[in-house]
Amino acid sequence: MTVDPELLADLGAVAHSVGVTALSAADADHFASCAKAAFVTDPEATWWWTALREPAVPLRYGDEDGVALLLRLLPASTTVVLVATDDEHAPWPAFEGSPQDLATMLREVRPFEFWVAPRELRWIVFDTHENALVVAGSLAAVACPLKAESAERTPSCDAWSGHQRRASHGES
Repeated sequence: MTVDPELLADLGAVAHSVGVTALSAADADHFASCAKAAFVTDPEATWWWTALREPAVPLRYGDEDGVALLLRLLPASTTVVLVATDDEHAPWPAFEGSPQDLATMLREVRPFEFWVAPRELRWIVFDTHENALVVAGSLAAVACPLKAESAERTPSCDAWSGHQRRASHGES
């Protein structure tokens, strides 16, 4: 199955109104393939954050504003690509813009799962159905101080290992 057509239409309309660029299907697929190669160990994983090559930092936001937490995390001057996965397998639509413009877009549509990364793929941030941001790559160091302020209020910055992720999903 693919991303909900109604969500896709809403994202396209809002993206246009806030100046976010919708990537072509070919560009979106290529970017997602490159991100998978850079960060994911299991090519069959639906939830990529459960199969990351390196430890990640989870920032649980619970009922708080996950978009506000994302904005605090992302470098404001960076252009990023947002990939709308909506808990589905690829192909996925992708949108490119500033963190602020993408946040505006996110607030105008229903909640959905997505990930964001810069074109250079130095880092990746997943927004999960567990109301958490999962941060991997060079941005993970920035996430550590924010972890103590997240809804979980955990003062440490323990990385989320693959074993912990699998256990939290009932896998062994």
